[in-house]
Amino acid sequence: MSLCKKLIITLLFYSSQLLLAQNPYAIVYDKTKGFPSNEIFDVLQTDDGMIWYATSEGLSSFDGNVNKTYFCDAQTSLAGSNIQKDRFGRIWYENFDGFLYYLTNDTLKNINQNPPITYITYGITQYHLFVVQKNGIDIYDLQTLKRIKTLQIETLQIESACSDNQNYYFLCKDILYKINDALTVIKNHVNENKSPQFSSILVHDSSIFIIPKGEFTKNLLIFNTNLEYVSTQNIAETHFVNGLDFIDNQLWLYSNNGSFVYAFKNGQLTLTNKFFPTYKISKVIKDYQKNYWFATLNNGLMLVSNLKNKELNIANVAAHKILNTPKGLLLATFDGDLILKDKTGLNKLFQHPLNSNIYYIYHDSESNNIFYSHIGFNVLPNGNIAKGIHYNSALKKVIKVDQKYYAMAMSGYVTLYLSPTAKSSTQSDWDTYFKNHIDPENANFSAIENKIRAKSLAYNPSKNQLIYASNTGLFSINPSKKEELRLNNTVFHAKEIEYFENYFYVLSTKGYLYELDSKNKFKLLNKTFNLDQYAINQLKLIDNKLYFIAGTYIYEYDLHSKTLRTLNFRVNSNAILDYDKKEDKLVLLTSASLLEFDLKNQNTTSQNIKFKFNKLEAGDKIYLANNIIQLKYDNNNIKMNFSVFDFGNGIPNKLFYKLNNDEWIPIDKEQRDLQFLKLSPGSYVLSIKLNNQIVDKQLKFTIAAPIWRTPWFIVSCIVFTISLLYYYYRWRVKTISNEFKLKKAKLQLEKELSQSVLTSIKSQMNPHFFYNALNTIQSFLFTNDKRNASNYLSKFSKLTRMILEMSGQETIKLQEEIEALKLYLELEKMRFDEDFNFDITISELVDLEMTKIPSMLIQPYVENAVKHGLLHLEGDKYLSIQFTLDGKDLKVTITDNGVGRKKAESFKKLKSDVHKSYATQANLKRLELLNRGNRKQKPIEITDILQNDVCCGTQVILYIPIS
Repeated sequence: MSLCKKLIITLLFYSSQLLLAQNPYAIVYDKTKGFPSNEIFDVLQTDDGMIWYATSEGLSSFDGNVNKTYFCDAQTSLAGSNIQKDRFGRIWYENFDGFLYYLTNDTLKNINQNPPITYITYGITQYHLFVVQKNGIDIYDLQTLKRIKTLQIETLQIESACSDNQNYYFLCKDILYKINDALTVIKNHVNENKSPQFSSILVHDSSIFIIPKGEFTKNLLIFNTNLEYVSTQNIAETHFVNGLDFIDNQLWLYSNNGSFVYAFKNGQLTLTNKFFPTYKISKVIKDYQKNYWFATLNNGLMLVSNLKNKELNIANVAAHKILNTPKGLLLATFDGDLILKDKTGLNKLFQHPLNSNIYYIYHDSESNNIFYSHIGFNVLPNGNIAKGIHYNSALKKVIKVDQKYYAMAMSGYVTLYLSPTAKSSTQSDWDTYFKNHIDPENANFSAIENKIRAKSLAYNPSKNQLIYASNTGLFSINPSKKEELRLNNTVFHAKEIEYFENYFYVLSTKGYLYELDSKNKFKLLNKTFNLDQYAINQLKLIDNKLYFIAGTYIYEYDLHSKTLRTLNFRVNSNAILDYDKKEDKLVLLTSASLLEFDLKNQNTTSQNIKFKFNKLEAGDKIYLANNIIQLKYDNNNIKMNFSVFDFGNGIPNKLFYKLNNDEWIPIDKEQRDLQFLKLSPGSYVLSIKLNNQIVDKQLKFTIAAPIWRTPWFIVSCIVFTISLLYYYYRWRVKTISNEFKLKKAKLQLEKELSQSVLTSIKSQMNPHFFYNALNTIQSFLFTNDKRNASNYLSKFSKLTRMILEMSGQETIKLQEEIEALKLYLELEKMRFDEDFNFDITISELVDLEMTKIPSMLIQPYVENAVKHGLLHLEGDKYLSIQFTLDGKDLKVTITDNGVGRKKAESFKKLKSDVHKSYATQANLKRLELLNRGNRKQKPIEITDILQNDVCCGTQVILYIPIS
């Protein structure tokens, strides 16, 4: 008779069956986890590891960390289903209006589509896309997405469709169609006798499975791929079938009352399992890590890493402690209930009337004695509640010493307790000690230590050694000796103790776990486990393994092999109230659930983790991480996003990255972005190491150098610089050569100037001038014109003196040159009697004192005007000299009203003693030398003054550089 039945019969307690269905333990992704909707219509995993799902809000992706929903302007509605991936990497889905959309380069697009009837599954084969529309079935070239053909088929009666890599199948009324990639149409009747409508069709290997439409479906039709009827199979009653697939070589049906799994062998279907009967299942897939994804219409997307891991919802039970017994799991609640979970469900054994918390429970499987703390503590001999014994002390822990005694840690003392089921004839090594320390108030207790707060204890039967922890330290006792155990000669405070094969495992109040050997030497295991202090709690010894919780993970330490294993459970350890082991399952108790995890067949996914670079952001641009990314030099602030596809793994991955040949740098376990600021121009390779394995995928990008750092620019600059230096060298050589030539020319100029000056002096002091002057003086004397003779002689002598003085100077003041000219012209006027007049005009801009010109430069041209132009003129003779500024030059204009150059030349030829004009030639040479390099125009301009084509004078213009 079971423990449950004994208690019911003995105490006439009622037993309430709390039969609750067990579902696989699932991680639920819904709106609380950032999903756009709890209504999931379809789910698909692509070969890169990404999970794609369709909801009432459209097409979304999920990498285990980030959700992303895709939109485009052409969407007539968002809700849809039937996610597929084609051989070109595009992701497709169809909204419930019947319009198709595909995702390429992270952008959702639509196709050029004829109006559809409604939502009817499209088909993708290797080369074609099949789309049902009002007037037939449109066939597109899958690569170009151009419509190539329309099959004229009555589409209003099409009910369901599907495709494989080569063919598109659909049901129209009671006819099954197949269109292959050669676009050949094959058809056959499904049932000659008015077959019902069909809701789902599936092709697997050489079979076609068809589910009739109806609120409750009991049959499934099977055809071969030649469209020949094979059989009709009875299936479990399903409520609205939403789809079907083959997973693990079994047929899975998805319905509004769960998912049904059938073995398909020898053409027969056999129901093998049923999952989530209270959920509306729309799709199930198995990912590459062997996780199962259940898409539901009412509970989001559920991830099941192991179908053997179970979850029992006990939210209304309020269990606090759990203990495995041969009869089942014993649950103690906050309300003072003891509940047994066995194969029949949950059975309430006992309810304390005070509804007080049961915070400790112990079961001796040999004697069936039960101890539990509840307003003091209670002992149930042989599990018999009717014979239960109550004590007022708060019980912390019970261990079995031998067949006769238990050791107890209680609030106030540590004691030996005589088993209520022990036989009087039973002998124990502790008998003497028990008698010597028996409690005078209760003969079943023998105090080991009083007036302490005992916390835990453990017993080594081979040495009769009991170790207990209290607020005063850690102590060891045997029947004859008691001693304190110290660590580094200091008091050791422990909160939990376990024993296994001559070793005690002691957990300190600070979260350090020590191994204590037979010589009472401590060994710290935290360092061995690579766990921090304050990390370990809830230590339990079950069989030959030590279990404990550290951080957010549950660990299993095999005491035989000395190996530590992190249990791959995706459970928040902070939510675990208690745990125990049942056969090969670890049972975890939370406030809302009772979880059973398979310890033998854990879904180890650490070798099947996929990594993907998603995108790279630089500046305001986003680049897909497909090929080598080319960036401009000023786009050197990089943000890179990646995904790690490891869905069912409860153990965190260790991620590292390095750029080029730098050191490996760790990445936080929740981090999915890497940022690099102010990168220098160059080529970069970003590598990732995942759990000490280097990922074969690398992100390559290049930051272009600025134009002034590009090779061609540098080469151009070098060539330009060399050319510049070369031309500079040429220029300098030429300049030096020119300077040399100029110096040489200067020397020649100085020589020529000297000769020109001498020539001018000679010309101005030529014998004709002196002869004419002396003749003029003599004529004044003959006529006894002493006054004019004296005046003329005075001016002649003054002019001669000035000429001699100026001949020794390179430059003279303009004032001095004008005075010399006036003296000369006055002398010439005296020779011409009263018919010769002259005029000298000076511009106000000309500074006579500051302006300097070469000496004796103007006089020869004035003399030429008098001798050759005016001398042969009959009548009034007039000479005008004007001094003005022309830029940086002094402009001297000499104008006469003489006979002109042509007539003057004819008069010269009549003379036998033709005077050679050395002065004008010398001065012309001087002017050319003075203007060399300074002017482009001629330094002297001589023009005839014409009136009615008759020459009536000559004009000479001199340009003299001034300083």
